[in-house]
Amino acid sequence: MRKEIAKQRGFSLIELLIASAIIIALAAGVLFYYNNSVKPGQITREKLEAFTNMVAGLENAKILNGNAYPLADTMTNLPIANPTTAQERLISQATGGNNSTYAGWGYQCNANTLTIRVSLADVPDATLRENIRLGIANNNSDFTCAATVQANGTFTCTKSPVVCR
Repeated sequence: MRKEIAKQRGFSLIELLIASAIIIALAAGVLFYYNNSVKPGQITREKLEAFTNMVAGLENAKILNGNAYPLADTMTNLPIANPTTAQERLISQATGGNNSTYAGWGYQCNANTLTIRVSLADVPDATLRENIRLGIANNNSDFTCAATVQANGTFTCTKSPVVCR
């Protein structure tokens, strides 16, 4: 009687390594796509929404302030942690209180001009910063935005004539 040794079936080490390499390559491709396509789109949308929400909040503050934007003779840094004056309370309410979304942003209303300083310091890519600036400028026809983003990641948008009180 001849004893037959059962031939074991399975994958060889080389086959497993090749399969692992293919899976790693696919995962790297998905990560590359996410970082270069999906994530920048999310950042752009968030910044455009932040500006739009701030403008809407300021319009509400204008109504509450007798049809005039809250007066701020100098650039007020946002967010305002502890508003003390009526004007600061209106500005703080317009920007969602102590909302970190507006960190580095600013507000000024004087001499019939409303100025909003937008901070994109948390956006690492210069091209993405410029695309966000263009998006804000193109979607807010009441405002005139600076032609470029400054080296520190900020730019301003102004609206005039307005009433500041």
